[in-house]
Amino acid sequence: MQTKTPPFDFIFISYDEPKAEENWLKLKSVIPNAKRVHGVEGIARAWKKASELATTSHFFTMDGDSQIKENFFFELNDFQGENDQRVHVYRCLNGVNGLVYGYGSIHLFPTQLVRDFKDLDVVDFTLNVATHGFCIQPKVASTTCFNTSAYISWKSGFREASKLASQTNAYIGTKPDPRSLNRLVAWTSLGADVEFGDWCLLGARMGALFGFEFKNQPEQLSLISNHEWFRAEFQKISAESLSDNLASVKDDLKKYDFRCFDFNCDESATIKKLMNEV
Repeated sequence: MQTKTPPFDFIFISYDEPKAEENWLKLKSVIPNAKRVHGVEGIARAWKKASELATTSHFFTMDGDSQIKENFFFELNDFQGENDQRVHVYRCLNGVNGLVYGYGSIHLFPTQLVRDFKDLDVVDFTLNVATHGFCIQPKVASTTCFNTSAYISWKSGFREASKLASQTNAYIGTKPDPRSLNRLVAWTSLGADVEFGDWCLLGARMGALFGFEFKNQPEQLSLISNHEWFRAEFQKISAESLSDNLASVKDDLKKYDFRCFDFNCDESATIKKLMNEV
């Protein structure tokens, strides 16, 4: 893959992703001057640390379980110069459920805006820091490949589904994305065809239940930014009862008038293929 020179600092942010080192080395081979934040507890704190490393007016970020697309060259539509205070969000292909949107994507943040951000316990850092609005970039810039272990897959599904179900995935001053329900169905139904996909499905179903239940309790919802809480919750799950848990949580979701589906490997793969052909 040919090397790239981004117009702003590019910062790789990792915590406990099993393939973070592999992804970091791949990124360095493409963007030799990339920087890294590793092991910072708390998502908002990690991004604050990234802003401290940045020496440019804006900085790009990429998660530790993501890989940059070969044909991506940092095109920026509607960028308004160094004083642009919006958060720019590229599209990202989800390697588990086939969705393409901002989850796990490359972002461009205004450096000072992140440095000045105070609330480090928010449910969704990106949504809350975007006080000046945001700009969705049309390019698919990366692929998120978080299905690297049972725990990471489960945690990833739980976090995103809880935000979708609780509708905390709305930028400040905007209404929740009307596509959230469809995305939640995909998170809780697709992925049986990939490694650790069943763990992602369980996490998503549990996260959806959590999000529906604590929709109006921000203090409870903020737990999804707490790594220790996630580890403790995961320890309660038995791998031997995975299929039973998937079924029971699916039934529990019915009380919120939410329906997800049990697709086998072939069905899941076919649906994802059709989704991305549209």
